[in-house]
Amino acid sequence: MISVDHMWLLEWKRGKGGNPLVRGIRSRLLRPKSMPLNTVVNARDGSSRVVLSEPSGSYAEVSLYGGQVVSWKNERREQLLYMSTKAQMKPPKAIRGGLPICFPQFGNFGALERHGFARNRFWSFDNDPSPLPPANQQSAVDLVLKSTEDDLKIWPHSFELRVRISISPGKLTIIPRVRNTDPKAFSFMFALRNYLYVSDISEVRVEGLETLDYLDNLMRRERFTEQADAITFDGEIDRVYLNTPTKIAIIDHERKRTIELRKEGMPNAVVWNPWDKKAKSIADMGDEDYTTMLCVDSGAIETPILLKPCEEWRGRQELSIVSSSYCSGQLDPRKAQMKPPKAIRGGLPICFPQFGNFGALERHGFARNRFWSFDNDPSPLPPANQQSTVDLVLKSTEDDLKIWPHSFELRVRISISPGKLTIIPRVRNTDPKAFSFMFALRNYLYVSDISEVRVEGLETLDYLDNLMRRERFTEQADAITFDGEIDRVYLNTPTKIAIIDHERKRTIELRKEGMPNAVVWNPWDKKAKSIADMGDEDYTTMLCVDSGAIETPILLKPCEEWRGRQELSIVSSSYCSGQLDPRKVLYGDH
Repeated sequence: MISVDHMWLLEWKRGKGGNPLVRGIRSRLLRPKSMPLNTVVNARDGSSRVVLSEPSGSYAEVSLYGGQVVSWKNERREQLLYMSTKAQMKPPKAIRGGLPICFPQFGNFGALERHGFARNRFWSFDNDPSPLPPANQQSAVDLVLKSTEDDLKIWPHSFELRVRISISPGKLTIIPRVRNTDPKAFSFMFALRNYLYVSDISEVRVEGLETLDYLDNLMRRERFTEQADAITFDGEIDRVYLNTPTKIAIIDHERKRTIELRKEGMPNAVVWNPWDKKAKSIADMGDEDYTTMLCVDSGAIETPILLKPCEEWRGRQELSIVSSSYCSGQLDPRKAQMKPPKAIRGGLPICFPQFGNFGALERHGFARNRFWSFDNDPSPLPPANQQSTVDLVLKSTEDDLKIWPHSFELRVRISISPGKLTIIPRVRNTDPKAFSFMFALRNYLYVSDISEVRVEGLETLDYLDNLMRRERFTEQADAITFDGEIDRVYLNTPTKIAIIDHERKRTIELRKEGMPNAVVWNPWDKKAKSIADMGDEDYTTMLCVDSGAIETPILLKPCEEWRGRQELSIVSSSYCSGQLDPRKVLYGDH
């Protein structure tokens, strides 16, 4: 018997001689040919486990009981998944920790046992995992669970549930598949419960779920809308978020790292921590375990998946470890993060092909999270007339097509002239089919004092209030002033808007074409404190007034191109006795 605790002593690397004893053990291990760089061992508790390893030194352990990842460690042997100090590793109890598979039910959303029965069954090696592609030298294992007579007694549907579990440097990937082998259609729920090991739950934040609706399991599944810009923790939480993006970030302040969760085919995300009182009532959980664990799950829960006979559903989840940016043990609120995967907070980010959470992609789309290239062929734009100019281009990649299946070319010309910044964006459809998209230029404007700023040009217009579930209102004020949080999408806006900074005695004039919407946003004090890459007092000197095509996405047929234009100009304001003259701000052309 080989102890799992000592597996790190063995280097499962191709091309190395190693110790003769190690080579002998390796040659006798039960390792199917389809599983590179892994081995099967018996753990101290008597369970059978698969150990997956990769050349950089990270590894994972997968229990055949539950088909469940029970450990994942990085190249420094740091544990990344939580495992309860009181976990039971054998039937009939499910394993508390790691990454259990919930099928065909999640939680108590049905009549079966909690979280279904897949996590309470012994799985088998899958010797025929087609049509999945080869694992590309990753350490991988394919497992399968097929319905038994006992299963059919409690859930009368014949099925095959397969999972491929693989690791690569800094990444754990799970691809689940469910096939209907029954003569009748059936529906099911599915979830991957991710027990994440964190330093201190009170120092953790979850980003990517802001403004989304959720079902609160602590309130009889009543539906609410997330108001916080990030989820932080000071008590019990048990929520099922709906229509979630493909990417969610779990930021561990103390450990200076971010766990990035990417998912496909699972539109829901569950956030759970029992906190102190409930933790003490859970028999297989330590009283203090809640302080170092957090569940952020991928799932298809609210709307079960329907499969006809012989049909197959496939999902995908990737957990990646990304270093966070810190200063003196604290997040540096004075500096935006200037490298992937975090978007840069400030300046003038480009939101494409989605704005905010107005869709299923990550917040504000992916264009602001990609590296762009110089555009050597910006035609048919005219010459730049001696302006200082740069032409950039972003073209769809294979990774982009996985999350947004439309081939495109996005070009921008950025130019400056005295007192003016001009941006000309263009989107070309290089796909054989038509597609629609949203686009926005998020203008982070630097102002003297937000309470001394006013925005003119949007009076009497309708707007969608993102703080009120996008309910539609009409602007009643003669100008927008600021004394609290604001997040509005104004509709059918004019081509010119004025942002008047009383303290600096200047007006920023925004002119736009091809972008009928305008967004006005300031997080104010409470929400600013919840934004990791924003200083607590930054809200006092910033204001976003954005140009965009949001309410009605732009439709492009193959080979068609859309073009927009935005100019930001600085104009001296007119004052009388130290006060703005609000009657003449937008009069005439400056």
